[in-house]
Amino acid sequence: MLKHDQVIAKRCRNAVQHFAGIILLIFVMSLCRGMAQTQEQSLTRVLSYDPHPSSVYFAQTVPHNTELLYHEVIFHETWKSSQDNGVLTQISFTIQALKGSSIVASASTKTFSLDNVSKNLQIGIASLGNNIFTATAIDFIKNGTGTSDLTVTFRITYPEVKLELAVEAEANLKTDNALKFCNKLAAKADALPVNHISARLSLYRKALLVAPPPESSPEAEKFQDRISAIIAELESAPKDLIQIADTAYENRKFGVAKATYDRLLNLHDADVELLLKYFKKVVILS
Repeated sequence: MLKHDQVIAKRCRNAVQHFAGIILLIFVMSLCRGMAQTQEQSLTRVLSYDPHPSSVYFAQTVPHNTELLYHEVIFHETWKSSQDNGVLTQISFTIQALKGSSIVASASTKTFSLDNVSKNLQIGIASLGNNIFTATAIDFIKNGTGTSDLTVTFRITYPEVKLELAVEAEANLKTDNALKFCNKLAAKADALPVNHISARLSLYRKALLVAPPPESSPEAEKFQDRISAIIAELESAPKDLIQIADTAYENRKFGVAKATYDRLLNLHDADVELLLKYFKKVVILS
């Protein structure tokens, strides 16, 4: 009987330990969720009966899906005229993500009645993807008939991880666009006649100069390697001809020397040192 009780006691301890482990896991997961980092932007505007813009933009781009986009807040105001002034009776807001002049996504808050306004009261909230948009009444002025001025702080909150992903995606897009431009320059160089070494070298060097660094992407690394190899090959090509021309000149084979120098100038017309050598050894002799 004693042994049986010991078995039951052991099973109870195991069950308690297992249950405690589950509770600990739930607690840790909740804590991690609570520690999830967010970022936000905010701006404040005063809305009155006087003429004013019907919208406002957050100063910096905000991540939406995998893009960094500007976000605009649209004001939907209902005013009631009262002698020389007016009172704001209802208000709502629309937050929209913009890509250029196109609206990518939008969301609107519920209409809020200014009869119930108070300081630091949230008067609007809407979600746009993973982003939360809020509008808070910071201050207001009431006259005898209602609210004549309303100060609102708009805030957009977004997960930090989404910002990191959007920044990375934008960096990749810039790298891709830069590579497209560089490949166009390289393609122009590829299309030139093979004997136009100077012009080809100029284009290849420009392409390499503005190319993204090799560590930015595997494609950028391949481009750097390919163009560097082409430049090295083109830069070494005239050296053999220079040796032939100099040797012919030293052996008084001036016809061969002149023909070789002529060919070198056609290949490498921007080489000042070569032009001087051509002038001294060929033009003076001629």
